[in-house]
This record gives sequence, C-alpha cells and structure tokens, in this order.
Amino acid sequence: MKNISNGLCLDTVARSRLVAIIVAATGTFATERTVDADGLVRCWGTNLYGQQWDVPTDLGNCISVAGGRYFTVAVKSNGEVRSWGSYPTTGVPSDLGPCLSVATGLYHAVVIRSDGFVRCWGENNHGECDAPADLGTCMSIAAGNGHSVAVRSDGIVRCWGDNYQGACDPPPQLGHCSKVASGQYFNIALRSDGFIGAWGENNQGQCDAPADLGTCMNIAAGNAHSVAVRSDGSVRCWGSNGQGQCNTPSDLGPCSSVGGAVFNTIALKIDGTVRVWGYQSDGQFAVPADIRKCSFVGAAERRLLAIEICPSCRADLNSDCRVDGADLGILLNQWEPCPASTTGCTGDINADGVVNGADLGILLYAWGPCTN
Repeated sequence: MKNISNGLCLDTVARSRLVAIIVAATGTFATERTVDADGLVRCWGTNLYGQQWDVPTDLGNCISVAGGRYFTVAVKSNGEVRSWGSYPTTGVPSDLGPCLSVATGLYHAVVIRSDGFVRCWGENNHGECDAPADLGTCMSIAAGNGHSVAVRSDGIVRCWGDNYQGACDPPPQLGHCSKVASGQYFNIALRSDGFIGAWGENNQGQCDAPADLGTCMNIAAGNAHSVAVRSDGSVRCWGSNGQGQCNTPSDLGPCSSVGGAVFNTIALKIDGTVRVWGYQSDGQFAVPADIRKCSFVGAAERRLLAIEICPSCRADLNSDCRVDGADLGILLNQWEPCPASTTGCTGDINADGVVNGADLGILLYAWGPCTN
C-alpha cells in the first residue's frame, strides 16, 4: 500500500491558493499537512467490501484519508478517526484520541496523534502494529503490506514489521527526511535536501530513482512503482509499468500531489483538478463528474481517493458542503431565540440572536451544493 496520509489546515473558508505539502510545526514536532481547506472525502473504483461507496453519511469534513485492501480510514477536522469497509481495521481504538494524519497498509492502519505520537491497529502478524517504544514524536508515516514506517520529528526514519526484501532497513546514508511513502515491500523517502532515497524490494526498478530527477517536493508509491513531484511541479514515475502506470501524460502540467495504486497513478494539478493514468479495471478513470477542486489525492490498491475542497456556505449547518433537508432539520429544531448563555446557535444564520423566518429564507435561497 502507499502513504496517502496528508492532513490539511483547519480553515473554515476555502482560499483560492492551493499548496499541497508543507512541514508545519505543531508544538514540539512537525507533521505533513495539506493546506487551505478541509473538505469531503471522495472515492471511486472497486467497492467489493463497501470501502468506497459506503462513506458514512455523517462523516463531514476531513483532513486526511487512506485506504487499505478492504477498508478506508479518515481523520475528521476535529481529529476524530472514522473507518469503514471490512475487518480488521474498522475497529478504531476507543482510546485513540484526536489525530492529524493516517496511513494504511494491506490490513493495518497507522496514525499520527495530535501529540505527535504514533498508534497502529489491525492485523499484526509481522509486528507491523508494534511501534517502537522509543519512537518519539513523528511528522510523516507510511505503511506497506506488512510493515510500517515513520519519519521522526528529527528527520530520522524508523521502520518496523515485516522485513521482507529489506523493507525495514533504511540505508545508513539516507540522512534526514521530511516525508516517506511505502509500496508493497519497499519505501521511498523525501530527504530534507529534496532528493529521493529508497530501499526494499527492487525487482521492478521501483527503488531506482532517475539520475536526472533532481529535487522534489512530494512523493508516493504504488505496489511496485514510485512517483515524485519535482520542484518545478512536473511528475516523474519509475518502476513497474506493465499497465502504463508510469506513462505520465505529456499534457499533465504542474502538479502538487500524487498517489500510487496497484496499476494506477493519480495526480492533483495545481489548479485543484485530478488526473489518472494506468489501467482501467474497476472504474479508476471515472473521476466523479461533480467533483470540485481538491486539496489531496491518494490511492488504495484498485481505488482512488481525494479530499474535495468544501467552500464555506453560511446555510450549510452540518458542514457537508451542501444545503439540504439535513440543514433544514437543524434550523427548525432551533426555532426560537438562541439561549442567553451562548454567543449564538447553529441555526442563526444571520446572527441576529434568533432562529426564525429570516434564517429560513437564507437557507432556502442557498438550497443545493455550496459553490465557490
């Protein structure tokens, strides 16, 4: 699997500037975050176990999403972690607490908590959920088939779990890194100087970054191929190319974020639009026609994921990026003056201290999807 765990700043209003990855200091550690807007999780591709279409209707805005073989995990804007699909990772630990980002392996999940520490759950046949006791706070995480990887706050990379083909043996010359991504049995890391390091299985050349690649600003990994966004925004791929997953479109243009699936690559262009290439087996090319600009893209085996920017809309009372009957129900349930003990109430759209016909009029006028 691959690391698709970028978070994003908790702005309530989507701004026009879209920047994909930063290393943002948070207390005593840093974590990767996608900036400018939290938004709605969108999925397309295979859905054998409800990992795609069964997105919880009450999920709301999210800051991070990742997918394993039969499941999907998302971190909501308030730090709550939700999971759907099939066992064994849908049982989010009850004591997990608020989190910042998530990564997924084949059958396990890894998160960075809001305090910077790492937690794992799910299948643990190879120790992939046994984060080292001395790991400390981290700023990037990734997960392969049966191993987990983290970049500590000091830039040192640590791995644990299945060490097949040396997947858990970072090269001693790797140096300090800012981000890591995992394929099936290999990892690639974005070093602090912008250059790429890789280790693990290399039977398809997935660890052989092109000599002329130069410095990069983002990375991703499919099962056996690697993807990088260069500093100029251009995308390069290498490794397994049996289904065209490394054939970057010539008209792609500059991008900010990428993701890798088994036979697909997905890219987020700097204008917020999404492009996919590789093999079309389960509708991976069918990017939702109604998808808005996105702040993050990722991939999970035979399906693709994105976080769609949700524009701020005053009448969108439940923050699901549209004004509909759910918002009307909230408003009608509060039809009276707001309690004096509060500074307002959700249904008071015009902030006049009472929920009444004026608010209803605004809601009905805005009925439908929120727009930019």
